[in-house]
Amino acid sequence: MALLLALGSPSLITFSLALTILNARWINGKFRQVKEDSKDLRPRRPSQTQAIKDARVFLIESQHIPIQIVNGKRREFAQLVVCPENWAWWRSLRKEIRKTKREWTYSLYAQIGWVCASQLLAIVDFFTSASFDTSIGIGLAINSLWIWMIPVVLGWVYVGTQTSAGSIKDAIASIVVPILGLERNVTGECIGLRDRTTFDEPYPHQRNIRLLFPRRAPAPGDPEQQLQPHLGREHLYPCSYLGFSIAGCELEPGPIFNYARTWSHMNAVRHVAEAFSAVTHRQKAKQTVDGRLWNDKPGRRDENLRGSPEELSKYISIYENGEDNPNFSVHGSSSPKLILNCVHAAFMAIILQWSSTGAAMVIAYKTPVVGLGCQSGSYLIYGIASTIAWLMLLMSASLSNRWSLQMEMPRPSPHFLLGPLAVLTRLIGKSLAAANALFLITTSSVQFTGLYDTCWCDACIPSLGRQAGWVVLFASDAQIAAASKGAWIGGVSMSVLSAASITFYFLTSRGDEVFKRNEQ
Repeated sequence: MALLLALGSPSLITFSLALTILNARWINGKFRQVKEDSKDLRPRRPSQTQAIKDARVFLIESQHIPIQIVNGKRREFAQLVVCPENWAWWRSLRKEIRKTKREWTYSLYAQIGWVCASQLLAIVDFFTSASFDTSIGIGLAINSLWIWMIPVVLGWVYVGTQTSAGSIKDAIASIVVPILGLERNVTGECIGLRDRTTFDEPYPHQRNIRLLFPRRAPAPGDPEQQLQPHLGREHLYPCSYLGFSIAGCELEPGPIFNYARTWSHMNAVRHVAEAFSAVTHRQKAKQTVDGRLWNDKPGRRDENLRGSPEELSKYISIYENGEDNPNFSVHGSSSPKLILNCVHAAFMAIILQWSSTGAAMVIAYKTPVVGLGCQSGSYLIYGIASTIAWLMLLMSASLSNRWSLQMEMPRPSPHFLLGPLAVLTRLIGKSLAAANALFLITTSSVQFTGLYDTCWCDACIPSLGRQAGWVVLFASDAQIAAASKGAWIGGVSMSVLSAASITFYFLTSRGDEVFKRNEQ
């Protein structure tokens, strides 16, 4: 399905890519501030600074899956952040993720280089060929129509994706947590972090849940309850409409769906950054976890960070007096920075979509007979459908996030239209993108078969009408090429320059240098 969505809506995959890069830049800036705040502790707490760096890497690399902060009965997340023995867990997590990350390879360099070279040689050949025929215009238009794939592929390779959808989930479950309360060397799922993808908990099970409250209230200290991860309110209410999940694309693994989980992921980033920041500030203020006097003797500093699970949870609170939070919110609202990132990403998506599709339209439209015909009209239909599909899916993600936010309220009461609208807009967007992908492949193939070489298409009847339509009868191919050459050069230049500019933007905007700035 992801392939059909990408082909059917270049706007969508470009938007997800640009948003992933911009969010990575924001994460780098956020954790740079946390790292700078811990500068005074660095001589005594180098492992804490390293844990901050490792958490940053994890949050950047995990954007293609829905991450949830788990701070259940044992306050797992708090223990991962506060306990000095557990800071090494973050480094192990970073190493495991790096092992399964798709990296640049020589064969990939060669393939991308060959694609770019073949594109360039094809364009040069079109304009330097001694013989001219109408297929040159068709070739230039098709070449421009598909050129968006080069910056998108290069961008995703640069950003980096995982080799499999479950690699991060496996990493979280397999890494040993040195200390968890009274236990040592603990492994398992939902320790501090949880991958919420649909294969983690099959959706057919979710949508059969119709309980307003849990079936029984566990007794205090119940061992089974101690081991159970917290379930969000969305697990206790109907989660579907007409059999389709309201959460939708947010829970689907894959980079193309990053647009749908940007709210929840940025919320998780905020929780992690605030937790490390709180630990830093409380240590600077010489506050211990359990409230005893601060012990600054060498070899005994770790005793300051010992306490009960509830005390550890209060220690990572952003509030001065501390607040034990066993349930970190999963979804977040649209912050000004997130809105700005979405606007920038949308700008990139529109430019790449319409510089390629628009260039193909210009080439076909300006080739005599000048007008909107079957070829240029098919490109226009493709571009409009692609943009509408992207907007529908983006609207669905926004409505779904709004529904989830209201479900996480103390008294959840989501508007009765949010769920149905989220599902319906997603179905419309996905169906339109899938149909558009098939339309793109079909129209790109049939143009070389002569199917559009009819009087109705050649006369541009769709735009000129039956009365004003006309066909070229006596002009040679060379004369047609001469009349069209300006439009051909303009269209090709627009698509190539736009693709090159956006490629440069993708390769220089991730912001790793922002985190490393002033690093000693």
